[in-house]
Amino acid sequence: MDSASLRPYDFYNGVWVESPTVSTGPQGPTGADGPQGIQGEQGPVGADGAQGPQGAVGPAGTTSWDGITDKPATFPPEAHAHPISSITGLQSALDASSHAARYETFEHFENGRTAPKWSMSSNDSGGTGLTYIVDGKQGVFRHSTGTAATANQRAGLNSNGSALHFGQGAAMRCVWNVRFATPPDAVNTGAFRFGFLDSGSSESTDGAFFRLFDAGNLFAVTRSNGIETTLDCGFRPDATTWYSLGVEVNADGTSAVFSNAHSVLATITSNIPSGAGRQTGIGNWILRTAATTFALNLDVDWLYVKITYPSALVL
Repeated sequence: MDSASLRPYDFYNGVWVESPTVSTGPQGPTGADGPQGIQGEQGPVGADGAQGPQGAVGPAGTTSWDGITDKPATFPPEAHAHPISSITGLQSALDASSHAARYETFEHFENGRTAPKWSMSSNDSGGTGLTYIVDGKQGVFRHSTGTAATANQRAGLNSNGSALHFGQGAAMRCVWNVRFATPPDAVNTGAFRFGFLDSGSSESTDGAFFRLFDAGNLFAVTRSNGIETTLDCGFRPDATTWYSLGVEVNADGTSAVFSNAHSVLATITSNIPSGAGRQTGIGNWILRTAATTFALNLDVDWLYVKITYPSALVL
């Protein structure tokens, strides 16, 4: 007999009794997890992985002088050479300092002489002209309109009005050391002019100069063929101060710089006379237009002129 066909029996009071068939009930709920067991032994170390990419370079480090090893005890100079072009500004400095490439003159008006280096001459009409005074200086010329009650009294000192020509390759500079002893004003009207001028009796046709009108400020002026550009220098000179007023025109004749003791007052880039036939000279002159008995006075201590050529002169 196949055991699968057997029915289960119970032994009851000495007798085998056939038990009823028992079916399986539904599965009960899963019980809670038991406590974690003890950790097992660590397994063997695995093989190294592939090398990763290199990271970015970090910032440069620093060290002290003492931290540098194997450095020499001394650093003796060694003979070497540099081309002029490798030293910034050297060539221009050499050009500017070359006595062979420039003309300079300084006129101090000692003993009343009227700038013989520039063949300057007194230029006055009605005024007292030039008067030599000492006044604590080596030599001072006083330009005065005098006290005659007549309009258009003037006095001045001027060179040849066509001796210089801007824009021909030579830079030019002139400096007048002056004192506005008795300037014009709103009643005693007139003008003071000095710098590069081509006239000592009327407004220059061509020039670059300073101009003081009536009670106004000092102005920088350039004039080419009678057309002018002006800039206010920003102040009116007082009667006791000595001013070193300079005008410098570059070699190309494209810029005129106006200064007082090397402090720039104005820069003009238009109406600088550099064209054909636009020559000028050096001078100063004062004019009283009012018919008053008030004397206008301009004191001149010295004149400096420098002309720098583009290359050394061949003699």
